[in-house]
Amino acid sequence: MSTTTGVSLSGINSRCKRGPDMGTVLYVGPLEGRDPSEIWAGVCWDDPSRGKHNGTLKSGKKYFECRDNAGSFVLLDKLELIPSAAAAPPSKPAAPQQQQQYQQQQQQQQQQYQQQQQQQQQQQQQ
Repeated sequence: MSTTTGVSLSGINSRCKRGPDMGTVLYVGPLEGRDPSEIWAGVCWDDPSRGKHNGTLKSGKKYFECRDNAGSFVLLDKLELIPSAAAAPPSKPAAPQQQQQYQQQQQQQQQQYQQQQQQQQQQQQQ
């Protein structure tokens, strides 16, 4: 089974691997309280003892849903995706329209995160 590093537009619901542990990607994007330029993958691990939460941060923000203590966040570049049999071969590049949609999605998520951070900072200053 071949693997690729990083998550593409089709990364959500993809099978993934980190070391010997296998799981499913349920979220891709920035995290509250982290550098907005960092892109994280929310993973629900097959082995529930591998995780740390259920997809919800301590702050109460929910990014995805999974069994208690089966979820965790992994920096995107530290995760390996396992392409499904139905996925396009790795040598075939994504269509330009898909790449553009993915980039727009990432930009929107980063903007939303930055707006939330600004609102929180303003509330703290008041």
